[in-house]
Amino acid sequence: SLPAQSAPQAYTQVWGGDTYFVADVPVPSQRSTRALPKVIGLLWDSSGSGANRAIAAELATLDGYFQAIGTGEVQLTRLRDHAEPTRKFTIVGGDWSALRKALESTVYDGASALGDWQPDAAVGEYVLVSDGLGNYGPTSFPSLPTGTRLLTLDSATSADSDRLRSLAVRNGGKRIPVTAATVAAAVQMLLTDTTNVERVAGDGVSDLELESLDPESGLVRVAGRLLAPRAKLTLSLRVDGQRREITVPIDDKASDHPLAARLWASFRLASLAADPELKRAEIGRIGKRFGVVTEETSLIVLDTVEDYVRYDIAPPATLQAQFAVLKEQQRSRQKTTRDQHLNAVAAQFAAKTAWWDKSYPKDLPPVPKESKQISAGAAAPRPSVSSAPRVRSQSDLSAAAAASDLDSVTVTGSAINAIEVSSVESTTILTAEQIARVPVGRNINAVPLLAPGTVRSDSPVPADGSSAPTLGIVLKKWSADAPYIARLKAAKPDQLYAIYLDEKPAYLASSAFFLDVADVLLDADQRDLGLRVLSNLAEMDLENRQVLRILGYRLMQADAPALAVPVFAQVLRLAGEEPQSFRDLGLAEDAAGQSQSAIENLYEVVQRPWDDRFAEIELITLAELNAIVTRKGGKLDTSGIDARFLRHLPLDLRVVLTWDADNSDMDLWVTDPNGEKCYYGHKDTYQGGRMTDDFTRGYGPEEFSLRAAKPGKYKVEVNYFGDRQQVVAAATTLQVQFTTGFGSPQAKDQRVTLRLQDSKETVLVGEFTVTP
Repeated sequence: SLPAQSAPQAYTQVWGGDTYFVADVPVPSQRSTRALPKVIGLLWDSSGSGANRAIAAELATLDGYFQAIGTGEVQLTRLRDHAEPTRKFTIVGGDWSALRKALESTVYDGASALGDWQPDAAVGEYVLVSDGLGNYGPTSFPSLPTGTRLLTLDSATSADSDRLRSLAVRNGGKRIPVTAATVAAAVQMLLTDTTNVERVAGDGVSDLELESLDPESGLVRVAGRLLAPRAKLTLSLRVDGQRREITVPIDDKASDHPLAARLWASFRLASLAADPELKRAEIGRIGKRFGVVTEETSLIVLDTVEDYVRYDIAPPATLQAQFAVLKEQQRSRQKTTRDQHLNAVAAQFAAKTAWWDKSYPKDLPPVPKESKQISAGAAAPRPSVSSAPRVRSQSDLSAAAAASDLDSVTVTGSAINAIEVSSVESTTILTAEQIARVPVGRNINAVPLLAPGTVRSDSPVPADGSSAPTLGIVLKKWSADAPYIARLKAAKPDQLYAIYLDEKPAYLASSAFFLDVADVLLDADQRDLGLRVLSNLAEMDLENRQVLRILGYRLMQADAPALAVPVFAQVLRLAGEEPQSFRDLGLAEDAAGQSQSAIENLYEVVQRPWDDRFAEIELITLAELNAIVTRKGGKLDTSGIDARFLRHLPLDLRVVLTWDADNSDMDLWVTDPNGEKCYYGHKDTYQGGRMTDDFTRGYGPEEFSLRAAKPGKYKVEVNYFGDRQQVVAAATTLQVQFTTGFGSPQAKDQRVTLRLQDSKETVLVGEFTVTP
């Protein structure tokens, strides 16, 4: 309702030592019919979220557009988890029925990879019909050839309008919103141009940003920084096909504008919205400096100077001196803490190196001497609590004893520190560790009970592993039992995807459904469809790190690390306080050929102090880091890595368990050919197997390592001990990685993803087979 200005007006504001200006420049606002191209590129967002758009309104808008074009060619590219091959349609006399029929038959499925396509120089203008919610694949939108415009058309209430506007403006076009009630206005915007700003420059100014290149209200607003007391701003306009220039003088004594600096910040942020992932750091800096809420910042109450230090936000001038002192104290404390942490990790790594350097026998393990027979009714002696392995429940000890194939095993005592083994002739008290050393298939009464630590001299395999055994992996295929699985198993291969689409509406919130169907399609050699179905996890909840971790792990299992890298990068942004986020991204980057970035992310796991619930994750990660460095043969820059950690420790066998649910306790069990089980309560085996510390409050990983493997079968199991989640998921998804020849040129990896639903559930995951 305010009267329009007839002359340009400039305002200034001093902010943080800089002078910012904003200039309001009145321009003609008449519309004119524009020349339409004869070759159009139609980018149709066919991802799962595309089904939420007002498709009928979009088609009605395109009808008016193609009617006006009359005769021409349309190159249709569907965008979902990846771009589909381009299809060409010919429009004659405004008839685009064949193209319309193709669009109406669209199946909306998969994630949104809006940057995964390549422009064609023959196309005069592209029309992107999308909600702008990119969540998969390449993070950058392709650069269009010079002179090719991009128009964006969106109808979803959840559309990322800032991104769509920024993409269009960057490519000489405009964003066109449409609803069922605004189709006519949208068609008008497609067919006409208003005054357009072609160029803005100036003397004595910098960092120029426009509110819009296509001013709808007859006003162009420009903001920037003033470098001189007197400056000049020049705008080049195109009005009704004619070029025109407007010059605006700017004076540092101009009227004060209380929002000039923040207007500049908002214009700059809008221009960065086209590539938010690439410009995350700059977006964050602007948000902090100007107090603007962005994707990288949030509303924070800053009451004291300590608050500014905590969140690393520049304070007002009155607090800057105190801020500098506190910031330096913070840096000193952080350095001391990090140095102490690195020294502790170095000591742990030295202990692991000593384990690796030690030779272990490969014969049958000794068993304890038979204890004195206890008369009936006498109290059975109990080993002290401190000498017994850590145990949790009667079921754990029963499981440990079961590996020994004993005649009869019972657990006695309220504090479970021993197992009472009964036979016809005698009763013997054995600790859980002693029971674990009894070989599979041997009767307890037929085995001489030797003192713990006694080493037999008749080892069939050299302790140094010089026999070079053949190593193999056999995985137990995990199979779901959901109702839709029966339909899929009974279907012909060419019916699988159709059945999936039929079942999908009932399982839109179920990650298990998409995982199960993806497995079926991948097993049926329908890789593209399997990966498409899997990518739906990216559409489910953009802020759920657990779902995204599952997606990343499953992409790695499907040998698609290039797709897993941006997924794990998103997890890192959501959960940078968890070491698994750096480790997952590093391993995916290495698999995708980005080994330098991989070791840098892996070293972050090593050098950062973490919460104590992530015990020994540094040692697990160091094994992976050194394997990468060794494999690359000196081609990587390791100057930033503490020399104490650069020692490669190759292994015959390695198993790593991770899971997706926080505050859950999963246990990795590995039983060797001697029948000896390596697990949290018995972490070191007779032949040199080693289990890392138990993870009871995190996501893992837990790692089993064996330098020299004795021939035979190694059974790998996972036990779901329990959880303390506030919200218990329907199932916990596990990732188990099997490796033979870890750290050697002959290394072979296999991964398996499975789900455990019930506490105390134990599953056989797979086996290593070692032959002489």
